[in-house]
Amino acid sequence: MSEKPWHKRYHSDALSGYMELTLEERGAYTTLLDTMYDRREPIMINERLLAGYFGVSIRKMRSLVDALISKGKIYRTEDGRLSNRRFEKELENELKTSRKHSENGSKGGRNRAENEKKSNEINGADQARLDVGLSHIRSQKPEPESVVSTVAPDIGTDPPPQPAASPPGRDKAELDRIEAALRSAAGLENSTSPGLFVLSPIIGLLDGGFSLEEDILPTLKAKSAKGLRAASWSYFVAAIRDAREARLSAGSRKAQVEKRRDQAKIEAGFRFSVEDWRKTGIWRLNCPEPGEPGCVVPPEILAEFDIAAKSMQSDRRHAA
Repeated sequence: MSEKPWHKRYHSDALSGYMELTLEERGAYTTLLDTMYDRREPIMINERLLAGYFGVSIRKMRSLVDALISKGKIYRTEDGRLSNRRFEKELENELKTSRKHSENGSKGGRNRAENEKKSNEINGADQARLDVGLSHIRSQKPEPESVVSTVAPDIGTDPPPQPAASPPGRDKAELDRIEAALRSAAGLENSTSPGLFVLSPIIGLLDGGFSLEEDILPTLKAKSAKGLRAASWSYFVAAIRDAREARLSAGSRKAQVEKRRDQAKIEAGFRFSVEDWRKTGIWRLNCPEPGEPGCVVPPEILAEFDIAAKSMQSDRRHAA
């Protein structure tokens, strides 16, 4: 991004200039102007890069540039660059204004320095006279002793809040590694599309908890296998979100199946223990026997062996 990320745009002039352009030509024209203002210079002709900016083939890019030149919207400079008359005029006016502000600032700085110098000289002379007038007073009056505070600090007072540390960012090496992995998965290693140099859509997903290995790269590989070629990583965001949701749902279903399987094993163990107890009279679990208070065997399993019913009948007999 340039130091000045905006430029003057006169809406009525733009609409009037667009009248003779097709929709494609308007898009190409606006892209070229924004690139000139962003770089603050005419555009070097790099056909692959311009085609990527336009989002079209090199052949289509050439026809759009030729159409804009023939209609007087842009022109080729002597060194072969693409430029625009209005852009050059606005840039020249901006440079003149910048130089004027710089000159005014320099003059203001010199005047301020001179005024400060004079002020310091006057203040210094006044202070010298004041020191002479008060010298005899200082000689007669002792200097005050320094006072050390004996007040104990308030133990219950919390220290002043400190600003929270910002999370560490990703360095260039990590971003290069992520970009290389993305391009490899999507089959876009040699693509020069400008949108592929902007990783913010993918970084946003990573910061939101998405997994590069489990969510993002598999989705890119699936799209690449279908022959899809994108000009921006934002194209894949919706598919990545769907893939992650499906993965988490599958994981949840798997967890539920495993939980039911574990529960079935536990219940089978209880049944085996109760049946063994009835046959041998030996209760092998570390809890009271079935039917006794504190037994951990679920009531529904005890009911299968009619243990709960017998216990209730025994209770009724004792109560009678």
